[in-house]
Amino acid sequence: MNQQTRLTILASSLILLLAMLACNLPENIPVSLPIELIEQTETDDQRAETTAPAPLALIPISMQDGLASLDSFYLVWSLDMSGDLEERSRMDSSLAYSREQDARHMQITSFSADEDSPEGVTESTEQYQVGNELCFFDGETWAYQEMTDLQREVSDLVGSIPDMRFPIENPTLLGEEMVNGVLTNHVRFHLASLGSRSGADVQEAGGEYWLAKDGRYLVKYTLTINMRTGPQDDTEAQAVFVTAVYELRDINQPRTIPLPADCLAIQTEQP
Repeated sequence: MNQQTRLTILASSLILLLAMLACNLPENIPVSLPIELIEQTETDDQRAETTAPAPLALIPISMQDGLASLDSFYLVWSLDMSGDLEERSRMDSSLAYSREQDARHMQITSFSADEDSPEGVTESTEQYQVGNELCFFDGETWAYQEMTDLQREVSDLVGSIPDMRFPIENPTLLGEEMVNGVLTNHVRFHLASLGSRSGADVQEAGGEYWLAKDGRYLVKYTLTINMRTGPQDDTEAQAVFVTAVYELRDINQPRTIPLPADCLAIQTEQP
């Protein structure tokens, strides 16, 4: 793949990245299951452990719809997996966005380790998009491209396809709370269905989220999972620990996203 093609594809990579991050969770975590469909997919035994469907005010809209409703924001997202796994991984990403400027700045840092590389490998990428201009840093060098209107239109279309819904079951309203300048409903949740497929002992599976009262988009979400396939003294048992954090900051606050100096230097060198 040449550099220009790579940059065009990367223009729409944020939403796809976050959707892929969700897919890295253990397979029996219902990462793509809308909360309003939980009652239709549970077994009778699982349904007996869950509460009635949550009021609409406690159900988040999709991530894409939530972000699309905002004029500017700074998003941070992290996912960490460890335990008795063949691989350990962590990914941290951030996105700054300004609708007025038609600009965004994305950063991604990933770490992975396995039996062949126990010390682990860290990789970082960075991308700026201002209008139709793109700058991409692969960890070593910067690259610059100006998209045509057609490339931009296709890029925006591709980026609108994937989406992500956060795993939520049994939400319980704790009250109203101001978070990052937004009035929210503070909600605790518990994933009662986790472990039903693997038979694992789930010691912790749930978290909290803060849902904007005006717009029902997620302002903050935390998830912690701690589960084992056997008791502590069972050497054959596997343990899995997962933490995830999603947070929107600087919501609808003035923001300027300039192209970095390294990209501007490349821009001026091009014919």
